[in-house]
Amino acid sequence: ALLVVALFRKVLPVNPTTAALCFLMLVVLTASRWRLAYSVYLSVLCTLLYNFFFLPPVGRLTITDPNNWVALAAFLACSVLVSHLSEREHQHAEKAERGRREVERLYEFSQQLLLQEDLRSAARTTPSVVATVFGFRAVALYVRDDEGAHYSDPRNELLPLVDLKLAANQGETGVSLRDGFRVIPLVLGM
Repeated sequence: ALLVVALFRKVLPVNPTTAALCFLMLVVLTASRWRLAYSVYLSVLCTLLYNFFFLPPVGRLTITDPNNWVALAAFLACSVLVSHLSEREHQHAEKAERGRREVERLYEFSQQLLLQEDLRSAARTTPSVVATVFGFRAVALYVRDDEGAHYSDPRNELLPLVDLKLAANQGETGVSLRDGFRVIPLVLGM
């Protein structure tokens, strides 16, 4: 902002409208790159600089003049609007990135499962694959037909077989917490 003042006062004299548009551009750029607090601060600073160096009487701060209040309102409105739009765009980009990573993980998971030759070997390796692909500390898979459990780490049984069997037979479809573990019933076929 000070560079704009120096440029327009000493090197390239311009009218107040041109200076106001340059200050506004600074506010919009700041709002699009950084948080709202920075753009509001710059809005107030630009209003003061615009008032002091470009609005008559030049060299005095006359905040009572309606032109100054209009300039401040315009700078603040632009900073709030652009900050809001920028934040929304950042959230949208983060959501898209999370979705992309999720699809990548699901693809990798499906590729690993397709390498299995039979259903029994798939049941044995699935917990390890899930733990590796999705970054879980440990995974347990209870297969109701076999009445057996498979673990990503055979030395760490997470939940006893009785608890896994109980969770499978309760018929809950939602995620539940038991002893600090997430239990997710999976239903395949009918």
